[in-house]
Formats: sequence, structure tokens, C-alpha cells
Amino acid sequence: MSKYKDDQYLQDGDLIIADASEDYADIGKAIEVKDINNEKVLAGLHTILARDEKNITINGFKGYLFLTEDLKTNIKRIANGISVLGISKNNLSKLSVSIPIKNEQQKIVDLFSSIDKKIELLNKKHENYQDFKKYLMQQIFAQKLRIVGMNI
Repeated sequence: MSKYKDDQYLQDGDLIIADASEDYADIGKAIEVKDINNEKVLAGLHTILARDEKNITINGFKGYLFLTEDLKTNIKRIANGISVLGISKNNLSKLSVSIPIKNEQQKIVDLFSSIDKKIELLNKKHENYQDFKKYLMQQIFAQKLRIVGMNI
């Protein structure tokens, strides 16, 4: 680990961007790093580490920005290759995006984080119902549970 400089380790708010893919769906996919807790973590192969060195974005905003269709479409345009697509740091840095002021960024992050939490709760509820259905099916078809007088 000593061969890496401190600025090569991931920090909260960094983006890890996939620089290679076998299809257009995954080229340029990005995740924003959060809760790194001063751990020494490096991005993997075939990724680009992007850091907001000018401090124009708040943490959480960049991850949502990379989910927008406009940015995904622009990344697909700069991707090149035949069997494996690739994007370079140089081409990626040429992309132009609109960045709202930090106050608006915070509102955007709050809104989408709230929606993500609701989706997570609904998914958990769905999983619980699936598990409950599976349990009932096992009990009913093993004749450990009987349904009497039910009108469906």
C-alpha cells in the first residue's frame, strides 16, 4: 500500500466510473463513495476516479447526476471500441454538465434520498410478503395448515 500516494485513496464524495464495458448499458456507470471512514480504499481496474477538487458539488449529488439520461447518452457518444467499449479520462473531462448551486443540490439530494429510502422500505415489504407466501404455501401443501370456509 505504500506505493500509492494519499490522493489515490478514495474519499467521501469521489466518483468511481466504469471506463470499460462490453455494452453501452454499463459504460460510464458510476457510484459515489460515502462513509469511507478514513479507510485506505483504492478504485479497481477499468475505473476512473473522479474527484471534485474545485468543491462545486455537495456529497451525494454526483451519484444522482450520473444517473441522468442526458449524461448517460453523452457518455455513450464518447465511448469507442468494437467488442469492448472504453472511455478515457480526457474524453470524459470534455463533457459539459449543468451544476446548480449547492443549496439546490442539497434539495435534490434530499428529495432523491427520501425516494430511495421509500423504495428500499417497499422492497423490504415486498420481500416479507414473498417470504410469507412461501411459508404459507409450504404449510398448506404439507397439510400442516388448513383453510376452511374461505371465500375468495
